[in-house]
Amino acid sequence: MTRKKLNQLTYIVSDAKRKATYKKRKASLIKKIDQISTLCGIEACAIIYGPISFSHKFGHPIRS
Repeated sequence: MTRKKLNQLTYIVSDAKRKATYKKRKASLIKKIDQISTLCGIEACAIIYGPISFSHKFGHPIRS
């Protein structure tokens, strides 16, 4: 299944859809941080501020 191309970003009006999108994108961002940390052997950190919860901090140390 292919994804539709996003032509333009717009505000999501529906609260339920907006929260679901936020959770999915946050999980995807954390996964990307883990991947870049593993592939490059670096320490990576993200601080995510969102309307749903308090700030979410994620850091990934160097793996041996």
